[in-house]
Amino acid sequence: MPQDTPLFEHDARGEGDPYALVGQLSWQPLDAHLDALVAAGEAPDGQCSRCRLKCCTYQIAVPEAEVDRVTAAAARLGVTAFAIFRPPRPGDMAGARVLTQRDDGRCLFFDPAERCRIHDAIGPEAKPSVCQLYPGQPTVTPLGARVPVRPECPWPQRTREPDAVARYARVLESRRDVSPRLLVRVVPEVVRLDAHVSAPFAAVDAWLTEAAASIRAAATAMAGLDQAITLLVTRFSLTPTQDPALPARTLAAALSGVLDHCKALTASDAFVKVACAAPPADPRPTPSELVAVALESFEPLRFPTLLAGLGVLRLFVAACDRDARSLTAPNEVLAGYFRQLHSDAVRLPLARATPATLEAAAFAPGL
Repeated sequence: MPQDTPLFEHDARGEGDPYALVGQLSWQPLDAHLDALVAAGEAPDGQCSRCRLKCCTYQIAVPEAEVDRVTAAAARLGVTAFAIFRPPRPGDMAGARVLTQRDDGRCLFFDPAERCRIHDAIGPEAKPSVCQLYPGQPTVTPLGARVPVRPECPWPQRTREPDAVARYARVLESRRDVSPRLLVRVVPEVVRLDAHVSAPFAAVDAWLTEAAASIRAAATAMAGLDQAITLLVTRFSLTPTQDPALPARTLAAALSGVLDHCKALTASDAFVKVACAAPPADPRPTPSELVAVALESFEPLRFPTLLAGLGVLRLFVAACDRDARSLTAPNEVLAGYFRQLHSDAVRLPLARATPATLEAAAFAPGL
């Protein structure tokens, strides 16, 4: 149950900053890495039609350089220029206009058939560049540039198909020297595995490849993730420094209390399931693909240490395992929890966690 006084330990470095992930990834302007990203020869395959999540609820900032193109596309669809962009608000990016959202939070151009009207009627090139780049996640690593797919997307995968790669490269090129600058993720040369051990990214990347393969082959996503954690601990001779008796349910209950205190009831409920629900008598095998994608996209590096990130992944997989909806739409449910990971209501409490508290969840056997 949510705690009146959460037991969750906060990291003071995250206090007061809703975007402070205190993680290992950094963000740099696209211009500095554009040539390397184009040369990577990767792109998301864009196969979104089967997905029921429909990500068209994000605030889409359209650079001034693209406003005329989007306005012209809207005019062909019978949408007046006045209705396309909402009035500016404090905190909006300088040099950009934000697309109007409907009362249900969907994009103005999202039609009743759950498709993008611009994409269907005119073509993908007429959409804002940020929509064309999604769900790719341009990333620069010490081993070269890559374009992994965001882990909250259950269907699209990376592809090297020439036409898809060429289209993606054109969109990246269109953002060269355009304000506001597009940011890409940059992976450090040395990765912190836990509070006391670091390793070169090349060695960690070899583990990521092997771990993702083992997750895909495992009977359940949780079993595969546990195998990946065991492999990491063994390969790098890690010795857990946190109290091994700390139950992961205490962490989940405490996080639930933080979210409840912030009135984030939906996110809080998700963690109450993790904190309080008994393991199912017949555990459902959650899809392993998204967990493998999360590793391959370096998602755990958003947290202070790799073990901290793996602890958070275990919480989300466990929540999915105990969600009744996963019987009918397992990929969408797990993807939904990954999307919660990106919401401010979840990002801030996780960013304020101490590495030791989150790392404990990576080892806890009770999930």
